[in-house]
Amino acid sequence: MSNCVVPYLPWPRVEVCVKTKIPVSYPPTVCREIEKCSLLGEGDLHIEPDCPLTNFYSLLGLGHREHLASQQEITRAYRKISQKFHPDRVRDKPPEEVEERYKAIQSAYDTLKDPTERRCHDSKIDGDETIPDLNRKFKNDNKEFYAVYGECFRRFSKWSSTRPVPEFGDATADLDDVEDFYDMWQSFRSWRDYSYLGEWDLRDAANRDEKRWMEQQNKREAKSKKREEGQRISELVRNAQRKDPRWKQLQKLKRKRADEVRQRKKDQKNKLKEARRKVENEKKRIIMEREEAEKKRIEAEKKTRAAQKKQINYWKRQLKKSTGREGILNDIRPGYEVVITDAKFEDWQSIQEMCIPKVTREIFQSMEQSWKIVVEKANQRRDERNRVEDEEKQRRADIVAKEEAARKARLFWSNKELDALQKGIAKFPGGTVDRWEKVRDFIGTSRQCDEVIAKMKELSKETRRGGKKGTSKDPVKPSTKRVFIDGRFQTVSINSEESKEKEEKSSKKKKKKKKKKKKRETEEEKEKEEVVDEHAWAKDQQTAFEHALRDFRAFKGSEKWEKIAGAVKGKTKKDCIERFKFIRQQLMAGKN
Repeated sequence: MSNCVVPYLPWPRVEVCVKTKIPVSYPPTVCREIEKCSLLGEGDLHIEPDCPLTNFYSLLGLGHREHLASQQEITRAYRKISQKFHPDRVRDKPPEEVEERYKAIQSAYDTLKDPTERRCHDSKIDGDETIPDLNRKFKNDNKEFYAVYGECFRRFSKWSSTRPVPEFGDATADLDDVEDFYDMWQSFRSWRDYSYLGEWDLRDAANRDEKRWMEQQNKREAKSKKREEGQRISELVRNAQRKDPRWKQLQKLKRKRADEVRQRKKDQKNKLKEARRKVENEKKRIIMEREEAEKKRIEAEKKTRAAQKKQINYWKRQLKKSTGREGILNDIRPGYEVVITDAKFEDWQSIQEMCIPKVTREIFQSMEQSWKIVVEKANQRRDERNRVEDEEKQRRADIVAKEEAARKARLFWSNKELDALQKGIAKFPGGTVDRWEKVRDFIGTSRQCDEVIAKMKELSKETRRGGKKGTSKDPVKPSTKRVFIDGRFQTVSINSEESKEKEEKSSKKKKKKKKKKKKRETEEEKEKEEVVDEHAWAKDQQTAFEHALRDFRAFKGSEKWEKIAGAVKGKTKKDCIERFKFIRQQLMAGKN
C-alpha cells in the first residue's frame, strides 16, 4: 500500500488492496499544524452584520485574522460571504443597504486579492504605536514589565516580515530564547508599505512601466516614514533591554563565557609559548654543547700541534747538529734539507731514534731504511707542491694572455665599423641626448660606449697629427699624394714645384712641433722622477706579491719571506716585508 496519499484527511479512508482485492480502511489522521491553525481561527468565518464598510477583513468574515489570512482563506471567505450577502438572497433589509454592502464586499475582495494593494491597505490600518516610557517603574517582581512590554512587542509583531515571531515571555523563559528574541528584533524587517502616502495612485497607471515608475516615486516619499518606524522599533528594543533582568543576566553570562574563552586562549597561548621556549632552550643547549665540544676539540688540536711542533723543532736541532760539517751524519745533509721542509710529524716519529744528541753510525744504519722512506716521501711532496705551483702560475699566465688577446681584438676596428662610426657621428652631432649610446646602437655590433668614445678620441688625435700612413680612404692617383697644408690635408701633384715648397714648409713645422713635444715630455718625466718613490712597485710585481702571500701562507718566519721574495722579480726579502707592513698600515687607517 502506498503511504503517499493525501497526508492529512479528517475523514476515514478506504482503499482496495491490489493483491487480495480486499477493502482496507484507515482511521482519520490529525495534523498538529491543523490543530495549531484552529487555535488561531484559521478556516473560520466570523460574520459581523453591523461591521463598517471600510473594514475589508470584517466584511469578508476575517476580522479575527486580518493580515494573517492567506490568499486561499480570502478567496474561500469571499465565495461564502458573496453568496450569503447577495442581494437576491437577503430579504430582511432595505435593497439599497444590501446593494451597498455587496459592493463593499466586492471592493474588499478586489483590494485584498492583489498583494500590492493589500499591503498598502494593511499599512493604512491605524494601531497603537506607542512604546513604554523608559523611566516608568514596574511592580510585582517585574510581572507588570513582562505584561506591558509583551503586549507592546505583540502589537509591533504585526508588521514583521519574519514568521513566526518569537514571544516576549516572562521570567521563566530560557536565556537562549531571550537571546533569539532580541536578535530577531534588533534585525527587525517590516513589511509595512508607506507608498500610499505618495501622490500617485497605482490604479491610474496605463501600463506596467508607468505603474513601476509610480511605485518608485511613492517609495521615495515613504523613506522618511520607514526610517521613523525603524527608529521607533530600535528605541523599543533598547528600552526593553535596559529594563529586562533576563537581558542583564544574559550579558553577564556572555561576559563570563567570553572571559572563559579568553582565559582558555590565553592558557593555550602560554602553554604553546612555554613549549616553544623549552624547545628553543633545548636547541640552544645542544648548540652550546656542540660549540663547547668544538672549542675543546680545536684547543686539543692546537695543543697537539704545538706539542708536535715543539717536538719536531727539537728533532730538527738534533738532526742539524749531527748532519753538520763536523757531525757524524754529514753525508746525509742533502736529505736533511728536504726533510726539514716537507716531512710530517709521522715521518719524524719514524726516525726519532736518530734525532738524539749522541747519535752513532750504528743507530743510523739501523734507521737507514726508514730515513730513505722519509726522504722519498718528502721529495714527493716537494715535487707535488712545485707541480701545483707551476700549474697555478701557468693558469694565471693563460688568463692574462687571454685577456690581453681579447683586449687587442677589441682594439681592432674593421672598415665597416669605421664607416658606421663616421656616419653615426655625423648623424648624431654634439649636444644630442645620449649621443654615444645612439652611435653605439647605430654601429650595430657588440661595442661598448667607452670603446666608441676611445676610438673617436684616437681618430681625432690621428687627424690632428696628420693621419696614419696608408689609411686614407680617398682614392689617390699615382701622380698625386696627400700633404698637410694650412692645417688640413690636401691632394697635390708630385711634380709640382709649389707642392715641394709647401712640403718643405710643412716638414719644418712638423720638426719644430716634434722638438717642442720632446722637450715637454722630458720635463714631465723629470718631474715624475722627482715625485716617484725609489721603492715604487709595478703592477705585475704587486700581483705576484699578492699571489705569493696566498701561496706561502702556511710557512712561518724567514723561510716564508724568502719564498715570497723569490716569487717577486726585482724585490728582496726586506722590500717584501716593508711592502706588507705598508699595506697593513693602510688597511688599518682605512678601517679607523
